[in-house]
Amino acid sequence: MIIGSIFVAFDLMNVFVFPHPAWLTLVGVLAPWATGWVGSSLAERMFSPRSPGPKPYDMRKKNMAC
Repeated sequence: MIIGSIFVAFDLMNVFVFPHPAWLTLVGVLAPWATGWVGSSLAERMFSPRSPGPKPYDMRKKNMAC
């Protein structure tokens, strides 16, 4: 989302410097945020921390250790 916001800022600077059609201005502002949201949600699904599995039995709790 941060990278998408940076691209939106650059697109807005570009729109004010050079004349653009209205549709290109709209797409230039909305597309980076939309693709940033999609990319971040996909990355969250792919690289989310996995839950720890079952832990081995600790024999110290029952004074069973040697």
